[in-house]
Amino acid sequence: MNPAEIERLLSRPLTHAERQKVDWMNGWEKDTQTVVMGMLQAVYEAGEKKGAPAVAPDLLEKYKERMVNELDYHGFVREESYTIMAHAIMSTDLPDNQKFEYVQVLDDVYTDLQDKEGKL
Repeated sequence: MNPAEIERLLSRPLTHAERQKVDWMNGWEKDTQTVVMGMLQAVYEAGEKKGAPAVAPDLLEKYKERMVNELDYHGFVREESYTIMAHAIMSTDLPDNQKFEYVQVLDDVYTDLQDKEGKL
C-alpha cells in the first residue's frame, strides 16, 4: 500500500498512527492490500461525486480541543467514551466525508492520549 497514494486520496498527510498502520498492512497478503486500497479509492470517488465541502479547519480545531478535554477527563473509561463519541458522529446526518473528518480528529486525540500514557 502506497502511503503517498493514500495521502492523495485523503488530501492530507497521514498521522503518525495512520502511517504505522499502513506500514503494518504492507505486511498483509497483496490481494488483501488491493481490496483495502480499492475501498479507499471508492470512498474517495464517492466523496468527489457528493461534492460535500470539507469541515472548516477552525471547527475541527475547536472539536479537537473539546475531545482532548473529554477523553482526558474520562481516562479510565476512555475506550468506552471514544466508542460512544464515534457512534454519535456516525449517527448524524452529516455528509460521509465530514463524518470521516470528525472521526479522524477523535481517533487522533484518542491515539495521542493513549500513546502519552504508554498504552500503545
